[in-house]
Amino acid sequence: MLKFFRRTRQHLLADNKTGKYIKYAIGEIILVVIGILIALQVNNWNTERQLEQTGRKLLKNIQKDLLTDIESATNILETYVIKDSLARLVVNNKFTISDYQNSIYGPEGTYFMYWYDNFVINKEAFLKFKDFVKNLDDSFISFQDSLDELYITQGNYIDKFNQRISTTVYKNLDYLAKSKTWYYEWQYGSDTGNHDESHLFFLEDPLYKNQVANYINDYKNLNRGAQTFRVQAVSLYKKISDVLNETPEDNELLKLQISQEHQLDHYLGDYKPDSESIDMTRIILTNNYLQRQDSDGQTTRMYRHSNTSFFMFKTNEVEVVKFNLYSDPNETSIKIMAKHKYLNYKKVNTND
Repeated sequence: MLKFFRRTRQHLLADNKTGKYIKYAIGEIILVVIGILIALQVNNWNTERQLEQTGRKLLKNIQKDLLTDIESATNILETYVIKDSLARLVVNNKFTISDYQNSIYGPEGTYFMYWYDNFVINKEAFLKFKDFVKNLDDSFISFQDSLDELYITQGNYIDKFNQRISTTVYKNLDYLAKSKTWYYEWQYGSDTGNHDESHLFFLEDPLYKNQVANYINDYKNLNRGAQTFRVQAVSLYKKISDVLNETPEDNELLKLQISQEHQLDHYLGDYKPDSESIDMTRIILTNNYLQRQDSDGQTTRMYRHSNTSFFMFKTNEVEVVKFNLYSDPNETSIKIMAKHKYLNYKKVNTND
């Protein structure tokens, strides 16, 4: 009986020792599994951080492209103002023969309609982002629709306008090359030969005036597309800054609103036209945007181009508003470049 108890005790001790080994082994396995899970989580964190850094970098690159494109759009507007002014001189017979004799070539010269401007959109950063966006989280994916609207939808319109104006210019040049014997002398600025025939064509031929009117209509469409892109690009730039938790760059190109620090009294008020057939207009302020209010109460938002120039979308085109500011706010006057003519307004003196 004593031997039996001794053997039983030995077996229990052995079983207890085995149990300890099993518990130890299980503990070791649990620690290994925990270590693997931690390593996987750290790896996931690192991957997510790298993806986030890549996403931020791609958005920053898009912002750089946006600034370049916004600047290009501002240049398109400024060139449009110049070319529209020249076109009005042509169709109203304001150019003289000496103007053409001076042979001022180039986009701002006498022969302005034989040069064209393209609004080229920088899409490289957008395409890289679009290719990578499927790997990013929702905060980045939320940009996809806005980017597609700007770069694809608006981009397609811009491409159409670019193609249209270049086709118009080359069509007009081809007409001269095929029908005018003086074309080669005019094209190369030759001083030989008699240019009276060419001068008369540019001064008097209705076909030339039709070509100018058609060219300006094409440039108007290009400008409308460029400024539409510009407004949306500024909004997208600021939206990206919000997601990146950054303050937007203090850049004049991004300022489509009028600063409250500026003397608003120089802009706001009632304006009387120089023609009795045109109604008065009023300039008001809403959400830091100047607005033109017509006599029927309808308002049109004015986007800042500079402290004295604004543009607004009206009747499917862009109208340009230029302020003449003086030390006395009551002396402010306005010129509006509308579709058919320039509209001039003078502020109504509030003291009268």
